[in-house]
Amino acid sequence: MEKIQICFLIDHIDFFISHRLVLANHLAINHDLTIITDLNKPEFNLDKEKLGKIRLVHLDKRPPISSPFSLLKYIWKLHQVTKLHGKFGTFFVTLEKSFFGCLICIFVKNKKSFFVITGMGQKLFQEKRFP
Repeated sequence: MEKIQICFLIDHIDFFISHRLVLANHLAINHDLTIITDLNKPEFNLDKEKLGKIRLVHLDKRPPISSPFSLLKYIWKLHQVTKLHGKFGTFFVTLEKSFFGCLICIFVKNKKSFFVITGMGQKLFQEKRFP
């Protein structure tokens, strides 16, 4: 079986480790798995044994949008890093990353992309109670 390259593009490594590490380690057994995230977080301290075969790649967080050019520059960086590490497909995790990933997919037709948007149900479907 040929190893395929899969990457997860995420905002926060700590949430990923606490909620998706088992899945990631399982995928890394048979595939080349990369997690792309901002690794500059000062409280980031991860036991390398927990990662197993998973590779971490640093990508700076999106800077505040001061101009349309700065946003396009950030989207271009996302495209470059996912092109390099996600040959099979890229999982864009979070609403913002999924939106930018969707923009990339509009212009790059040959890429498999998956958009993972979770944790919004509580806010979208909560009952509004009136006294």
